[in-house]
Amino acid sequence: KGTAARPRRGSAAAALRAVLRSLRADLVAVDPRVRADEHGSVHDLRKVLRRLRSVLAAYRGALDRDATEPLRAELAEVSRVAGVARDAEVLRDRLLRTA
Repeated sequence: KGTAARPRRGSAAAALRAVLRSLRADLVAVDPRVRADEHGSVHDLRKVLRRLRSVLAAYRGALDRDATEPLRAELAEVSRVAGVARDAEVLRDRLLRTA
């Protein structure tokens, strides 16, 4: 929670805040699925991470870069790790189909 005032309803800042809140909720929702190793969950995680990073990059000029740039870097690292996990999932599925 920041100390900034809430954006005015209907403003671009309010819309951006709503998008970020929705993506945060998606991220929180997929986390237990990834931890439980549910099929397709890593793919879903990567989609949410990619969308979140894209929004943060697209609105760089409107956001506090001191706060968002380190977050984007962390999200990129998590995305790289999730990419390795997803590659392993895809390979496993292909091997099972081939066998």
